[in-house]
Amino acid sequence: FHWDKDVMDKTTSPTFVALFGGLAAVALTSTSWMWRQRRQRQRELAERAARKVAERDASIAHAVQAGLDWAGVQGWAATRACAREPADVVSLTASELLAEMGARRLSAEYVMRCFVARTITAAPVLACVAEERFEAAIADAAACDAERAQGKLRGALHGLPISVKDQHDMAGFDSTCGLACRVGRPAAEDAVIVAVARRAGAIPFVRTTAPQLMMAPENFSFWGVGRNPWDLSRAPGGSSGGEGSLVGARGSPLGLGADIGGSVRIPASFCGVCAFKPTVDRLSARGMTVPRLEGLSGQKEVRGTPGPLARSVADLELIMRAWCGADGGWCGADGGGVSCAAADVTLPPVPWDSAECARAARPGQVRFGVLLDDGWFEPAPACKRAVVDAASALRAAGHSVIELDATKLFGEGGLRPIVLAYVQLLSADGNFRSFTDALEGEALHPNYRFLHATAQIPNWARPAIARVLRARGEGRKAELVRAAGRKSAHAYWLATVGRDKLKARVLDALSAAGVDVLLCPALGLPALPHGGGVLLNQACSYTFAYNCLNMPAGTIPTTRVRADEEAYVPTRDGSDAFSLAARAACAGSAGLPVSVQIVGLPWRDETVLGAMAAVEAAVDARLPPAPFPPLTWGGGKRNE
Repeated sequence: FHWDKDVMDKTTSPTFVALFGGLAAVALTSTSWMWRQRRQRQRELAERAARKVAERDASIAHAVQAGLDWAGVQGWAATRACAREPADVVSLTASELLAEMGARRLSAEYVMRCFVARTITAAPVLACVAEERFEAAIADAAACDAERAQGKLRGALHGLPISVKDQHDMAGFDSTCGLACRVGRPAAEDAVIVAVARRAGAIPFVRTTAPQLMMAPENFSFWGVGRNPWDLSRAPGGSSGGEGSLVGARGSPLGLGADIGGSVRIPASFCGVCAFKPTVDRLSARGMTVPRLEGLSGQKEVRGTPGPLARSVADLELIMRAWCGADGGWCGADGGGVSCAAADVTLPPVPWDSAECARAARPGQVRFGVLLDDGWFEPAPACKRAVVDAASALRAAGHSVIELDATKLFGEGGLRPIVLAYVQLLSADGNFRSFTDALEGEALHPNYRFLHATAQIPNWARPAIARVLRARGEGRKAELVRAAGRKSAHAYWLATVGRDKLKARVLDALSAAGVDVLLCPALGLPALPHGGGVLLNQACSYTFAYNCLNMPAGTIPTTRVRADEEAYVPTRDGSDAFSLAARAACAGSAGLPVSVQIVGLPWRDETVLGAMAAVEAAVDARLPPAPFPPLTWGGGKRNE
């Protein structure tokens, strides 16, 4: 190409140079202005968040001054000759607490004071508390005692303390989802699941933390870095991480969480408690905020659902009965029925079937299909052993158990295509757009760097990058790069059709095998070290596959990692980045709790909980209390 002299004259003329220079100056000025505005917005949000945290800390300090801490409840109990020590009270399950209160061996006020004191102890150690209503909850509990003395009960959960994830609306409280921009936006009314629980007699007393954007198996946000009660160097899971650590530390008998990719099952597994993800639309999501603009999401193909965390399967059924209504719903003191379906007309009116739950727990009533490996992330030794041991215990107890092979049952790759379908659907907006919009100017946490970087790759470059990754032995990264990325409406519809075909294949295969529920690992790994979720969210394929398929699932802790199970040596993908990270995560994991998972067919929620009860009874794995903070420790310096 040869420059014409006239062209050269024009492009070097003073007028053209001045024009070009002016445009460049405008562009630089505009960029500089936008950068300054972004930095100013980040500072404003950081200051707002810091004020919120300071308010939380001052509120807890006030509760200590009011005598609501561990020393205070011990003194309160001593002056009233309480039959049980506070440490014994917080060690009871929700079902046991209700039985003790029903027999009037414990008062609701004393129970509430014990859990408030335990939470005050746990809060600075585990960074699990977002907001509290300790004094109001104690007053509510005292009112429950007065009502009981008059022969009146609010409902089946009369006087029971519950904790609520910082995602479910409560009137007068923020639902931040770990986002600084949500501070100062209190809800006008309770979420349906909170309102129904209250009407059944439960008393919310604390709101628990969640990670920024709630899409990580850890708990990091402006509230702080959440820690695991079994090992403070480990994450408590996410996104219901605050619930997992507080329930695991015996600071709450029953927690209200939510799950779109394992968000109740992951923290429950990491922290040694039980959790249940029901079929979507079995419970109401009204008032369940999501980390998107205006707290709403247009992504409907993989939907989140509320779900409980507790220390026994019976406690999970207890709250499901209250939410769904059993035999037409609980009739409270005012004679009114209570259920999510009664409060939210978009739900099918399906009451809880306790008889089916009891039937599924009996030997010989359901067939368990054992699935050791999903084909995407090979489980760590302890996670495999937990499933094998649970299967052996079920057989010994007279249950029907068969072994399954994911590849033979579901086709090439096992559940691998389901995992990739989940990624396809949730990344369809492209560039992490919905999440970054939800930040409203807040800086994205660095723990999202792998997901964010993968989302930023332009679609035209994805095939080439995938080929390079595969050539370097990173086959799983290559598949993720191909699956993620912005999709047109047409491509999104095709991805939805693909997922639906996969779901039909899975359900047909289970039906052909005569399997009622799957027994599989809860996760591919035990609790991750802080920061491990950057790459090792892939170990959560065992949870998010069943969100993609909308199958009810629950987890039960059954064992702990042994000293000889700290080595991770997979039989495939052994040298890729995920496996190397898993090897590092397994080092030093001895003593951490390990769970198994039960997965059922859609709308067979009662069957799943019954099967979970069968596992719980057969294995009889009663884990000791988590060590942090010790039950005998009343506060002071943190356990580091």
